[in-house]
Amino acid sequence: MGLLMDLSKEHNSLYHDFTDAYWAIAKVSFGSQGGDGSVMTSFEFAAFPSRKSKKATETFQEAASLPTFGGPIHGTVDSCLYRWVGMFRASDIFPDGIPTTAVQQLAILYPFVKRYLDLVEVVDVLEDE
Repeated sequence: MGLLMDLSKEHNSLYHDFTDAYWAIAKVSFGSQGGDGSVMTSFEFAAFPSRKSKKATETFQEAASLPTFGGPIHGTVDSCLYRWVGMFRASDIFPDGIPTTAVQQLAILYPFVKRYLDLVEVVDVLEDE
């Protein structure tokens, strides 16, 4: 599951326009914060050039050298272009309780992020992970 949304060159370290960058939510975690005992939800919302490059980053795929000279700057694929970390009260995201599976959590988190960040020019990518 993810979103397709453009990422302009002014907003990434490669200074390259990425049309339909693949944006995904990952590293969802829950914990308590502060003295009131509220359960908090934390997650990353990150952009990658493509879904395939995201998978290569997650699996620490080796970045291959050209056959005749030199080598890549990093030994493994690291294609993350942009990252935002969200932290909210779990009850604000999951008013009916926290679902027990990651798929159910993401099904609620993606619409929440789209509303919170006012993302209107995005395309939902619904697929098996």
